[in-house]
Amino acid sequence: MTQEQPSLTNTEEAAKIMAKLPDEERKVLEGERDRLMDVARHTAGVSVMIRNYSHGNGANVIPKNAEGKEFEAEKINAKTAHTMALNIVRSMNLPVYPTSKEALRNFPWNFETGVNVDQRQMSEYNLLLDGRSCLGRTAQAAALVELQFPKETVGCAEVLSDHLGGDMLTQVHDSLPYDEKLRDEWLKEVLLYEEPHAVVTVDGKQFDPLSTVFPVEIEHPKVQEHPLWEGIASAMMIAEAWLEDNPDKKLQILENAEKQCPGTTVVAENKASALILLGREDEAVILLKDVLVKRPCARTLFCLWLLTQDDEYKQRLDKEYTPYMIEILKKEGGL
Repeated sequence: MTQEQPSLTNTEEAAKIMAKLPDEERKVLEGERDRLMDVARHTAGVSVMIRNYSHGNGANVIPKNAEGKEFEAEKINAKTAHTMALNIVRSMNLPVYPTSKEALRNFPWNFETGVNVDQRQMSEYNLLLDGRSCLGRTAQAAALVELQFPKETVGCAEVLSDHLGGDMLTQVHDSLPYDEKLRDEWLKEVLLYEEPHAVVTVDGKQFDPLSTVFPVEIEHPKVQEHPLWEGIASAMMIAEAWLEDNPDKKLQILENAEKQCPGTTVVAENKASALILLGREDEAVILLKDVLVKRPCARTLFCLWLLTQDDEYKQRLDKEYTPYMIEILKKEGGL
């Protein structure tokens, strides 16, 4: 009885087909494959729990005594993250408000970074829990409530479906502008809302700092709660991984981030990016398929289409985000 041969993976199948082609055709296809892989590396794990807005200005940045200070990334854990956030909020000498809701609404939120901030700079902000990053704002909000309202239960929730993103996507399908520039701005705003990010919860109720600048109380339709300071520490470790150029070390940092706070989609997304850099595309595809189920987004669909060449992902991208979205993602990736 002969032993059944294992099935080929997507990557092995493609390599086997290309190996049989004439040299000239093979080189063209290999070049195209490499170009697509470069885009996939850029697309997978594009963000580190960040969301940036240009609304208003605030004084909430790195405390003066932290400017220029090197952060010892290898010491990141829940305790150090907690201590850092408490020290930042204490240094602000904030007034005490009668309720946690009022305290959070009057906190000096900072949205001045804009959407085109350099990812390396944002990772450095995340490592310092600087208020110019979503992670910094989440950590500082949690510390504020802990300090002023110790009887209230503070938590951290990963946003899996964004309130404003859903509203914007509905608007895109109902009345997408004909003007190309305005149309692209709308679709880029959808991408912005789909960036991985978290919100603080107080006694089970979400608080998103954007509620202070939008005329609505933002309540995200789907979130996943994680242990507070373990979740913050895990996100800081993702930032550390972004600043690491060696893909083996990058993956190791992300494995530690997952141990710190298991089950976050943002760790899985960034692990996929590291695996692609290491040539382990099939493992990356498995992770991204799981991320797509838990936190659907355009970039994940696009990345899966690039990695698998399965038109199902492109068709879904066209249907859910309009056919114009893929052109924006191609430009973003340099295609």
